[in-house]
Amino acid sequence: MEPHARPRVSVRFGPAGRTQTFLLAEPLEPRLRIGESVVIQTPDGPSIGQVHPHPEALEARRKPAAEPAVPVRRVTAAELAERFKRDQREREGRAYAMDRIRAHKLAMKLSRKVVGLTQPDGEIRTKLRPAYSEDANSLIATSQVVATNFQTVAAANNYWRGTDS
Repeated sequence: MEPHARPRVSVRFGPAGRTQTFLLAEPLEPRLRIGESVVIQTPDGPSIGQVHPHPEALEARRKPAAEPAVPVRRVTAAELAERFKRDQREREGRAYAMDRIRAHKLAMKLSRKVVGLTQPDGEIRTKLRPAYSEDANSLIATSQVVATNFQTVAAANNYWRGTDS
């Protein structure tokens, strides 16, 4: 069988990924169906993807090349379960990170408001900014005020949590 006449499979590794076409090391029986999950041995290790329609127009334009055949097999239920668990952990981690980002933005906004309450006149704040923005001691003092503010909020949160128990 000539290299360009061997069977190929088009696979997408993620919902937003691009479809990649691989030369099969050996044909799978029964034939792969569109949407079926497969394991493909990639340079980065085995990867799970879904079979997508193989563009016939691409096949007509493809020049016969000495591309290596790739081992492809169907996914087992255990592999799908493991992938689902990993994806769930990734979603939970992302949700936690986004929550921390939102909390940090809120904390930063509170800190800016504290500065605004300390010096309510915007013109004066603007005039003073060049003086303290280049002075390391002023910046350290500002950081200490912000840290004290966070500690106060955290202590208050823990105080109220303690009374609910």
